[in-house]
Amino acid sequence: MQHRLHRGKTPSSSVLTTILLSCGGKVISDSSASLSGSPRYTSSSQEDRPVVPAENVKFQSVSNAARDLAPNKRRAVKRCPVMPSEVTGYPLLGGSTEDALPPKRMCLESAIGFLDQASAMSDDAIAKIDSVVAEVLEGWDEGDDVIADIDGIVEDMLGGCSDALFGSAKKSNAEEMGDKVCVGVNEYIPAFQITFPHEDASSVEAKYLVWAYDILSHGWWHLVPFQVKKPISVFGLARNAIEWEEARKANPALKVNVLLEARCYCPSRKSAWDTLTFSKWLKSRQSASDIGFRKMCGKIRRGGWFILSSRVSDAQHDLLTRWPVNQEWCDQFAENMRRWRCRYTNAINRGLPDLSACLSWLQFEELVVKRMGDLRVPLNEVSKEYRKTERRQLMLLKMAELTGGMMNDASLVKVMMSNSPPSHLVNISGSTCQVVTETETAPRIPSRYLVWAYDILNHGWWGAVPKTILSPGLSVFELAQKAWEWETNGGSIYTLSSSCYTCGEGGKPHMATESCERCEESWSFQEFWEWLRLRHFHNIYDQLKNLSHSIKDSRRPQSQFLHWEKRDRHWLLKTADEIGFEIPVGKDDSRFEMIHESLNKLLPTTDNRSLAGRFAMRRFRDGIFRKSPNGLYPWEHERLIVHRISSYYTHQIDPSAVNSPIEAPTTSFFVLDCPPLSVGQHPKQTIPP
Repeated sequence: MQHRLHRGKTPSSSVLTTILLSCGGKVISDSSASLSGSPRYTSSSQEDRPVVPAENVKFQSVSNAARDLAPNKRRAVKRCPVMPSEVTGYPLLGGSTEDALPPKRMCLESAIGFLDQASAMSDDAIAKIDSVVAEVLEGWDEGDDVIADIDGIVEDMLGGCSDALFGSAKKSNAEEMGDKVCVGVNEYIPAFQITFPHEDASSVEAKYLVWAYDILSHGWWHLVPFQVKKPISVFGLARNAIEWEEARKANPALKVNVLLEARCYCPSRKSAWDTLTFSKWLKSRQSASDIGFRKMCGKIRRGGWFILSSRVSDAQHDLLTRWPVNQEWCDQFAENMRRWRCRYTNAINRGLPDLSACLSWLQFEELVVKRMGDLRVPLNEVSKEYRKTERRQLMLLKMAELTGGMMNDASLVKVMMSNSPPSHLVNISGSTCQVVTETETAPRIPSRYLVWAYDILNHGWWGAVPKTILSPGLSVFELAQKAWEWETNGGSIYTLSSSCYTCGEGGKPHMATESCERCEESWSFQEFWEWLRLRHFHNIYDQLKNLSHSIKDSRRPQSQFLHWEKRDRHWLLKTADEIGFEIPVGKDDSRFEMIHESLNKLLPTTDNRSLAGRFAMRRFRDGIFRKSPNGLYPWEHERLIVHRISSYYTHQIDPSAVNSPIEAPTTSFFVLDCPPLSVGQHPKQTIPP
């Protein structure tokens, strides 16, 4: 094998980087570009390993390599630095770089033989020898002739010579873009190619290329409306998107490509890009997390729509928690954004002098696109997943507050942050109850039934449960399942009809195309536990901390039969907040003081079996409210009525007939203003043995 010698011509450090890292499959850098300015690339055969950006890998230039000029005129030695383990993806042989074995000596024949073998290997085979490349290539000690030969091979390899080693596997500089491989925004996203050598080299409309690159680099496959045969390149995916758009013209029933409706994928003018033009655009991106045509999304026009940066989080919450759940509307990105923009008018301000702390409509829309992509769920599940994400974030914040000084029990922190609920919880009377039993296999129950069942077991309100479905030892999920079946078969549960367990509490109903946590798809026990530990965070913490304590140390109220009007406002607010879903937020001018109301007038009648309906009728028709700055919101009054009625029903049960895991009422059981009923108004309930 003949290899040309190039005396006096030394390859750049990027060339040495190329040969070293091509063996390791990590970074393939353009010989004409500096390391600091090169995009990040990696071999597709190594897509399962993290990639170190080229700018973070520092190699000593060959031209400036240290030469050992000894007095005995031994041959000068050009050394190659050891490849660190974070670059190769494997630990160094012999330990760390400080403890590495002495340099191996490598003759010319061995070096050429090594490269000959590597040229015949597949990508997988090369990957397997990655761990020994650092040791084998650590140093060459046969003089300049060896280095000159290697230098010549490298130059031929990158110069497109047909007779050079690896020549059959390399393209010319003009074609090299097709061989480069890009990495995703994180190590969990597989690497991908911009174009394959066998693909059509013609130009493609720019917006489809930018869309395809974002899909591949962020892993947003859930937002692609058509099936994709992998592996696929950026140009290949872009052409598939064009074909899909053409097919939709003939068949409008096909799913819309949602992201293409976003303005960040609509350039100011239509243009087609080849691989070189796309490469230049890619290098111009400021951050790997950028999406779309970033340069178009920056300016705010005077008098135009903008939003304060401090309000972006609230605006995203308002938009994404209301994203439609039905298939017809969830895919209409542009229309949903337009409708939200019209409704969220308080974000518009035409007189703010300082626009530096604001986002334009295009900037805000870009954030929405990125958030929807990163949720990694179909668009009809965006609202549910966004709520789950918010709950996790809030839970982390609450745990951080406690671990900052209030809580030092590592085992308790572990239980609170676990994806599964603890085996038992403690109710306010100090007794234990279960969220889910071991025999229940992956149950999924509508959320409102689970929240109601938890309130029943937590407060000991078994009297509010129809005696037909009540039995000893029920878990939260078992009781919720029975209540769900009871209502599905035509039965009714009076307290379950309260506004605190249904949509629209606080006068804020949502459209039928939307959902909230009160009406979204059924919850698993993991989802319920996520909700429960945040909704009742301090109570759950207190319960778990005092699990082995006696009942006298529990949260059980000790006062008995006191009128709720005699309670202070703080206690009333806390009591109302412990019931149902998250309590709504109201305006100060909507607080009312409730005129003393007999409980008899709020119990169900034959013509009205809804607690929310009975309360609304008394509120509006009979005028039981009067405005008061120190009063409560109407929905807080209704929650207190739920407390009163549930306590009353439970108190009507004969304690001697109770055979329940929850302690029977005693003289210390708290009942809120529960007057006795006349005979025949409401029969006593007993729990079957």
